[in-house]
Amino acid sequence: MVTQGIGYTRPLADHICAQLRAGRRLGDICADPGMPHAATVRKWVRRDCDGFAARYAQVKAGRGRTPRFAYSRGLADEICARLRGGRTLVEICRDADMPPHTTVWRWQQSNRDGFGTRCRRARVAVSRALIDSVRYSADSGDGAAPGGRATEAATLLPRRVVYTRPMADYICAQLRAGRALSEICRDPRLPAATTVERWVRRDCDGFAARYTLLRRTSAPGTVSYSWMLTDEICDRVMAGRSLADVCRDADMPLASTVRRWVDRDCDGFARRYRAARMFGQFTVLDEILQIVDDSRDDLILQRGRHGDRLVPNPDNVKRARLRLRERQKQCERFLRGCLAE
Repeated sequence: MVTQGIGYTRPLADHICAQLRAGRRLGDICADPGMPHAATVRKWVRRDCDGFAARYAQVKAGRGRTPRFAYSRGLADEICARLRGGRTLVEICRDADMPPHTTVWRWQQSNRDGFGTRCRRARVAVSRALIDSVRYSADSGDGAAPGGRATEAATLLPRRVVYTRPMADYICAQLRAGRALSEICRDPRLPAATTVERWVRRDCDGFAARYTLLRRTSAPGTVSYSWMLTDEICDRVMAGRSLADVCRDADMPLASTVRRWVDRDCDGFARRYRAARMFGQFTVLDEILQIVDDSRDDLILQRGRHGDRLVPNPDNVKRARLRLRERQKQCERFLRGCLAE
């Protein structure tokens, strides 16, 4: 399959200049469907295709730049109002009538007219409403994470959350359902995993005993040894997958648990696991041959003023070289381990 590149045309260059004149960045323009890559446009500038270099430089020099915004009380009030609506500052600054994010950040740092203080108060107000919704969800006993307006403002919640009994009950319910602590705390509406571990160390409201009990009985990876499970692990390792990749599956134990079974040689598992690793390396060697022999997308069709021609696709070649190098390193590490044994 041959990938078609985009060659220079006068209408396409005029469209890019018009978009730059409207204040858009070159990266945003080239992200649109049917547009060339930014590197391709810069190549047109260097080659000065049809006088494009002078037009591009003229647009970039003045009219294509983002207009400067002067600080005003009305503009600052509008930004604070949108922050109280649950939007992040980055999202607000993407609006056409808003200044760039760096400009607003400078206004906050200088605290012009108390703007920085008002922004912090707006974020705190949204965060408090979000925490209240989390507590209400935990009190209701439905076990579901809070939603609604709190979900829209989730990114504004401070990661250091004060301990509350409803919040602890919600985390315990999620642990009882079999979810890992890191997965639970990945939700931006909940405290960070380090915060929960701090609650355990301080034993807030007897949380340490409940947390420890749940981790022993319901934590992922605490799986009992069985022949069928280890046989499935060997099958997946023989397919060329690493042990860490296999243990990321929902129905698999932790990698440390599997290594413990290998070290204890439970029911002859050590011999079966090493044989599976050996067959897995053969699978990786087969993949290396497939990568070397695969010539798809090695050429792209380049359109130019002197006609179309096929040229090498550097992105595909680099990707294939990277895949080949990583598999070679994996095989070399395994062979060194075998020789050491």
